[in-house]
Amino acid sequence: MPALAFNPSAAAQRGTDAERDASLAVVHRSGVVALHKGDPCFATPEHIRAAEREAMEGGYTHYPELRGDPELRQVIADEVSKGAARSYDAEEVLVTAGATQGLYCALTAFLDPGDEVLLFDPTFSHYAPVVRQTGAVPVSVEMTPDFRLDPERLLSRVSDRTKLLVLNNPANPTGVVFTPEEIASLADVAARANLLVLSDEVYDRLLFGAARHTRLIDVPHLADQVIYVNSFSKTYAMTGWRLGHVVAPRPLLEPIATIHTNSMSQVHWPTQRAGIAALTGPQDCVESMRAGYDRRRAALLAGLSGIPGVRLVEPQGGFYVFLRFDPTLGLSSAEVRSRLYDAGVALRSGTEYGPAGEGWLRLTFSAELSEIERGAEIVRHTFQELAAASGGPA
Repeated sequence: MPALAFNPSAAAQRGTDAERDASLAVVHRSGVVALHKGDPCFATPEHIRAAEREAMEGGYTHYPELRGDPELRQVIADEVSKGAARSYDAEEVLVTAGATQGLYCALTAFLDPGDEVLLFDPTFSHYAPVVRQTGAVPVSVEMTPDFRLDPERLLSRVSDRTKLLVLNNPANPTGVVFTPEEIASLADVAARANLLVLSDEVYDRLLFGAARHTRLIDVPHLADQVIYVNSFSKTYAMTGWRLGHVVAPRPLLEPIATIHTNSMSQVHWPTQRAGIAALTGPQDCVESMRAGYDRRRAALLAGLSGIPGVRLVEPQGGFYVFLRFDPTLGLSSAEVRSRLYDAGVALRSGTEYGPAGEGWLRLTFSAELSEIERGAEIVRHTFQELAAASGGPA
């Protein structure tokens, strides 16, 4: 029997990005301010927690249906159908273990070796590793200097091997919320090129100022090509519950559901019952948390403003600030991240989100106000020290 061949470089390519992996594995020493995580700083609302307890006491402790609790799928279908260009029914909803599993199932279901997938640069770091695992090829799409969509740049990256486009809106890491005009222009390109579009919209309820969220499933001539992914994690502070969903026309949902069944089987049933309570119960908790994030956003922006050589993208959605530092420092994003960690604050290197993230850092404002203020002061002081050492303005 021939020996099995092992290709370390191929294995590394099919795994997660090493820099992202290292950042996720940071073990915090005492006193380090954690501004690196995408985890809500609020507790899951009590009526949602109560619903899970009641479900367990009520006997929801056996196998649920493979695609999810029928009542939850119907509630999701009704919610997603509001304002959409087409109506969805419960058979077009798949309940997943968070949005991450939904994204994995969708990408795995449709991609073959050699296919190309268009990813805006920068974008959420989960997509490219999964694309590579399938043998498909991530193709970076350059954005404008202020991280807006450019339909001409997008169209220029389409080839005869392009199968799918991924959109994250509101965007992680930039905090940009795309306008109706941008969404319409993206839809035109996708329809013209006959592309599937995977739309990740987990931050859709965390909006600030005048920002308004437009979904791709609201665009009539594209709705049948969109795989819509969302989650309870950010809106309802349920990251640890692992509850998300995929919504798509039946021909698109079927292969995704097959991958889900073969990899996950079912999602924890009491958690699904809590999801029903989240969607059908009082929504004042969502607005309260959104307002709390807005106060934290203002505190972080104020704490970072006026640092010489630093430029900020003011976030319109989500809970991240994307920060550009002075390139004359002569340091990479990963090196600056390391310096800041040594100084006492943990954040993320922009290069975790694509090549365009070099020279940028991502900070979260999902933290206690006192920690945000302390973290911003550490960032300010560290950049002043780096500027002085490089001979730049302090």
